[in-house]
Amino acid sequence: GLIIKSNKGGWIDRFRNRIIIPIQNENDEYVAFRTDIHWTPYGNHLIYSTMAAQAGKTPSQYPDDFEITVDDTFQGSLFRDHPSTYWNVEPDVLEYLTPKVDFEYRKITGVDEYTVVDYLDMSRTGTERYTAYLGGPAGPWHYFQCDNGQTENCLVICDSFGLSFVPLLTHNYNQVHYYEPRRFNREIVGYSVSEMIEKYNIHDIYVVMGDFHVFNSESLLHNVNNQLG
Repeated sequence: GLIIKSNKGGWIDRFRNRIIIPIQNENDEYVAFRTDIHWTPYGNHLIYSTMAAQAGKTPSQYPDDFEITVDDTFQGSLFRDHPSTYWNVEPDVLEYLTPKVDFEYRKITGVDEYTVVDYLDMSRTGTERYTAYLGGPAGPWHYFQCDNGQTENCLVICDSFGLSFVPLLTHNYNQVHYYEPRRFNREIVGYSVSEMIEKYNIHDIYVVMGDFHVFNSESLLHNVNNQLG
């Protein structure tokens, strides 16, 4: 994970100097699914709490600040891809966290146009149920418009590992923007990423990606660097 503070054009150098955020698991709960490659929503909240605090924000409290729906029969992508290995592994508990904040979740559909969509897509079934968060990795650009008394805006650049991370920031920002680097489409959005940062007065950028993408895909890092530039 990485936090990039607004500094008048210094986004790229700060992204190149990426860091790993340590998390504190004081409750000794598992932070990654047994049958899926992703972090649990609770694990993402631990990551969020560390990153938000480093950005000078007061993190929300788990579980008090959320409405939680529990699915205790979740079997994810590892079960899907290796059923003979994972058939007898205890199913995971998948929590759907809805922040106790008034918000709209908006999808950019054209230049200065958007439509309001569900932040949890409960039509996701089977091994894809984790991707109910934000409707799964999607393009070209989405954002939460919050009614929480905050004034600053942020951007989250993430892959599927950050899907349950993005909504946690609705406690801390007026707008929480999100895009997936491989699915950004300038023709639809009408602006470059750097132009969107200026247009929406983005104050902080959070980068949240799984180890596989961050450390084994220099092309992805190069892509993001180019987008931020």
